[in-house]
Amino acid sequence: MFFDLITAVLAGVLGVATGWWASLAIRRVPRDEPILQSWPRCHFCDAYLAGKDLIPVVSWFRLRGKCRSCAAPLGYRYLVLELGTGLLFALLVLHMGVSVALIAYLYLAAICVVLFVIDLREHRLPDALTLPAYAVIGVLLLVGAVTTGQWEALLRAGSGAAILFGVYYVLAVMASGALGFGDVKLAGLLGLVLGWAGWYVLIAGAVLGFVYGGVFSMVLLTARRVNGSTRIPFGPFMVLGALTAVLFDHHLAAPMSLLIAV
Repeated sequence: MFFDLITAVLAGVLGVATGWWASLAIRRVPRDEPILQSWPRCHFCDAYLAGKDLIPVVSWFRLRGKCRSCAAPLGYRYLVLELGTGLLFALLVLHMGVSVALIAYLYLAAICVVLFVIDLREHRLPDALTLPAYAVIGVLLLVGAVTTGQWEALLRAGSGAAILFGVYYVLAVMASGALGFGDVKLAGLLGLVLGWAGWYVLIAGAVLGFVYGGVFSMVLLTARRVNGSTRIPFGPFMVLGALTAVLFDHHLAAPMSLLIAV
């Protein structure tokens, strides 16, 4: 138990640092800029940030959420992103334990945090993030299968990726405009890790994405914040559905069996 707690704390620290990286990626990837090539600058006055102002979480509190150069308010988005990613990493470690597959899940979690925010802001899921992740996660899961003998899980992962990619591709073609091909590529990526976890997790992750998206859309329609022609990004709901399925996989067998039976 003590080892698990220490591991989760270390993973949380890694997640906080990853959240700092995510803030750069969210700003630079949509502009086709290298994430780490140039030194970070203030979004308002364009001044270079001092090294002491780049410490995740700590710098935000030290500067009271303001730029040192122009005193412009930075808002809470950086703090939420860093702490939220740290919490996500800690939860994944507590749930899964230490393994090679865990590295694949943490890598995907980092990518999905960035995709989540970019899709909300710009209604796009950049290939620069999704396509390389196929290779990275595929290799990590292959190494996981080699070291643990989980060949069935690896086969399930490949099948899950193909199934979700195919389903979303058909939906994107049939319902033109409702889903983009960025969603299709993300679906295959999520299918890899959901399939590795199990068939119930794969089904639940896919279903929950549509449930979350449908409920959110109904709430907005009821509140008259959108109309029938408003395009709502679907990537964030896919990510939330997959995350829920992974973290609550032990509770899915009974309800998913009932759903399949119905």
